[in-house]
Amino acid sequence: MFDNLALSLVLFFPILSALILFFIPSSLKETIKSYSLYISIINFLLAILIFIRFESIDDFQFVVKIPWNETLGITYSVGIDGISLFLLLITTFFTPIAILSTWNVIKEKEKTFYICMLFLQGFLIGSIISLDMFFFYIFWELMLIPVFFMIGVWGGSKRIGATVKFFIYTMAGSLTMLISLLYIYDRYYQQYGYYTFDITKLYNVSVPPEIATLLFFMFLLAFAIKAPLFPFHTWLPDAYTEAPTSTTLILSAVMAKIGVYGMIRFVIPLFPNTFSQYANLLMTLAVIGTIYAGLIAIVQKDMKRLVAYSSISHLGYILLGVFALNLQSLQGSLFHMMSHALSTGALFLLVGILEERIKTRMFENVGGLMKVIPYFGTIFMLVMFASIGLPGLNGFVGEFLILLGVFGENKIFSALCATGIIIGAIYMLWMFQRVMFGELKGEITKENDLNLRELSILIPISALIIIMGIYPQPFLSKIEPSISKYIEQVQDKQNQEETYNISSLNMKIFK
Repeated sequence: MFDNLALSLVLFFPILSALILFFIPSSLKETIKSYSLYISIINFLLAILIFIRFESIDDFQFVVKIPWNETLGITYSVGIDGISLFLLLITTFFTPIAILSTWNVIKEKEKTFYICMLFLQGFLIGSIISLDMFFFYIFWELMLIPVFFMIGVWGGSKRIGATVKFFIYTMAGSLTMLISLLYIYDRYYQQYGYYTFDITKLYNVSVPPEIATLLFFMFLLAFAIKAPLFPFHTWLPDAYTEAPTSTTLILSAVMAKIGVYGMIRFVIPLFPNTFSQYANLLMTLAVIGTIYAGLIAIVQKDMKRLVAYSSISHLGYILLGVFALNLQSLQGSLFHMMSHALSTGALFLLVGILEERIKTRMFENVGGLMKVIPYFGTIFMLVMFASIGLPGLNGFVGEFLILLGVFGENKIFSALCATGIIIGAIYMLWMFQRVMFGELKGEITKENDLNLRELSILIPISALIIIMGIYPQPFLSKIEPSISKYIEQVQDKQNQEETYNISSLNMKIFK
């Protein structure tokens, strides 16, 4: 019974809870915050139950299919496999952390903010678990609305410009994806005689090679912007910097990963031959993004902006592993998506906590903190080492698997990407040295060290960073069967498309 309801519960529980929140008086601020926190914690516990009951097999699990409009081929269809499982966990794990991080920060329109937060969680989950492209697209678009308000209303001094840039970029990508999707949808009808948005069926569509390239890049654009893939990253530093810490946390830890997930789930299996033709180009862009963003991070004067560029650089590793498309690289990419969410999310939280204390993020105004607030400094050090891939911590596992997988495909790309790791070590160690050592700057005392609420946020993240680094097998074992089947399906589709293209060519010659 639970298996039939599990995904629907974790999807609709935060959305319905957000609707209920409308009826709670705005004056009850503590009630609103506590209610939102409890809802997010309950949803995380539901996701934990799903994780426990998830079997290490290569098929979708907890699947529910309910016809919604049979004429148009729209079905409420949800399910998860090893590729989407950990995205679900990341989303539900970071939502209560994001809410706790805003406890004393959001001081106006609190109810509206927490409504946006709960809606955003539901829409993110809908994008992750939808197996029907119609519902995926609906949730994909809906997630923009709460983010638009969370940056535009509660962001920094330059929030309007950052919000407009974010919205224009993402809407432009979504429009091109919609056009490509409608073509695939109509093409399926021409080949099979009925309409469907079921992604597992749309995988079987054969697209003429003369139009496949255009459709591939139109579909890719939406996810390349959200991931982001160089050079479609320019919205990210402004959005991450101007957004409140909780929103930046969700953007970096979850939303960017859904961009990567979209490439894996939709773009590559729909257009495998076109992908194979342009894989080297995409890998080149991923490597450029890794190195370029790392170099830009070195010269930043704002801590939050440095972490934003660091996020772009790490997403370059992840995308490189996806584009290499083998077992090791894909395993590494999915694992590193979790690692990046933890380490970069924690860095944004720490920067936000520090800004709350001393009202600045500029390096020139910060220094000597380790001797005054040692708990803060110790966790900062752990997260920093995880981010640069120190062996024994979670960042090392994903980076190692990605480099191993990419090395088998292209040794030059692997070597270039390794330089990005060196650059990452430079700017992270430089940031730590500037902030933690040297002369004490700013009005900060021992009483400004991490409080109980902040420790309750950062200790679970720190524990996961260590556990995933020391013993990654429980996570990798959940991923491996789905990836093996996925690669096999992509290769089968490539063979089918080659056969289709040869047959089409022969018919043209015969005519």
